[in-house]
Amino acid sequence: MATVTNYEERLTTALEGLVMANGGDLPTRNSVNSDQEYRLKLAEAVADGAVGGATFTIGAEVSNVIKVTIQLTDGNGNNLAHAAGVRFYLATDSAGQTIGTGVDTLAIATHGLYQQLSEGLSGFLTSEANGLIDVNLTETQTATRYFVLVLPNGSLAISGAIIFA
Repeated sequence: MATVTNYEERLTTALEGLVMANGGDLPTRNSVNSDQEYRLKLAEAVADGAVGGATFTIGAEVSNVIKVTIQLTDGNGNNLAHAAGVRFYLATDSAGQTIGTGVDTLAIATHGLYQQLSEGLSGFLTSEANGLIDVNLTETQTATRYFVLVLPNGSLAISGAIIFA
C-alpha cells in the first residue's frame, strides 16, 4: 500500500506543478475534505489554464488577403485568460494530414506573435493575454488551406476551409 501512496503523492506534486506552470492558483488544502478531492480540484485547475482547443473565425478574402482569428480555449472550452503558445502549420486537407505549399505571405494582423519555421507554411504562435491571435494570409493563386494548431497534448485543432478564389 505504501507504493500507492507514493504514486498518489507523485500525482499530487505533478498536478501542483502544472497548475503553477499555467499561472493558476493552487486550491487550499483546508478547503477540501480529502486528498482525492484535492487532486480533483488540481486537475480542474490544470484544465482551466492549459490550452485545450481553439475556435477559428475566417474572414472574407479582400485583395488576396484572408484574416484568420484564433481564440485559444482551455480544457473546459472557456477562452484563455493568459498568453499561451502553440505550433501551427497549413494543410491542404480538412484532416490536417497533407501539407502542401505555403501561402505567399503569413503575418500577424494585430494580435499575437509569430515565429516562422517554414515561410508561409508553419511556425509558432503566441497569443495575447486573452488567448487571441489573428493572422493575415496572402495568396495570389486559387487555393484552399486549413489552419492546423498542434495543441500541447498532441491533438489538432483545425480551422474550416480558407478559400482563395
